[in-house]
Amino acid sequence: MLLFLLAAPVYTVLLAAQFEPDVTNGDLAYVAIELALIMIEWFADQQQWDFHGAKKEYHDSSKIREGYGKADLDRGFITSGLWAYSRHPNFAAEQSIWFILYQWSCFVSKTLYSSLATGPVFLVMLFQGSTWLTELITAGKYPEYRQYQRKVGMFVPTTTTPYKTAVAGPRIIRTSELAKKQKQK
Repeated sequence: MLLFLLAAPVYTVLLAAQFEPDVTNGDLAYVAIELALIMIEWFADQQQWDFHGAKKEYHDSSKIREGYGKADLDRGFITSGLWAYSRHPNFAAEQSIWFILYQWSCFVSKTLYSSLATGPVFLVMLFQGSTWLTELITAGKYPEYRQYQRKVGMFVPTTTTPYKTAVAGPRIIRTSELAKKQKQK
């Protein structure tokens, strides 16, 4: 049912093309936006796929794949590429694809809004619930994730500065700790 509701705006776009067959600048803009969002989702998914492949390889064989550092893989979640600006760039792009498709149907039918928003609204609600659960699980699994949540927006970037892992400062060793280590030897 959700798939039907998501695809319903396409019918409006196709139907409108029967009455106004010329491609307008608005149509070209919507196509360009849709293609850009598809590319963003593809890049985000690929970055995550590559990261998890490198993480698995590292855990299985202790080999660090080129392009990744030990600290990146030990962290357990990706914070580079698009993921340095958004915690879920692929989810944001997916939701935007369907919302823009709905907006396109409103544009071609010359309406401000319509009941065709039902599909995209349900999709956003589905993503909100599943993302909340995913974030809860991930924050419990990886200690640094809470800091990542504070600094990086869930869907929309909140800053133009990419996320950087906090570098731990030098550890201060007290002379009493040194004395204990000397006694152990």
